[in-house]
Amino acid sequence: MKILAFSFKGGQAYHAEYHTSPTDNIEGNIWLASGDSDALVLGVSFSTRKRILLNTLHVAKPDSKSVSEIDHGIVVRTFPLPAK
Repeated sequence: MKILAFSFKGGQAYHAEYHTSPTDNIEGNIWLASGDSDALVLGVSFSTRKRILLNTLHVAKPDSKSVSEIDHGIVVRTFPLPAK
């Protein structure tokens, strides 16, 4: 399984419950959770070294834009590739 990993600084709250400080390093991960001919299900998670802040799914459609607000102000957008 391939995982797209990235990181960014904290300073916000997740689910209005898990507060992070600007010195916290947040790790983000996106991976293929499942899929079939009409959709891909992507797993999305954010965590610190001490806690999982967010763990959810985003459904990506192969023929149209898909948008999921996974937390307040955090949006996942996927787009189909343009035809060649």
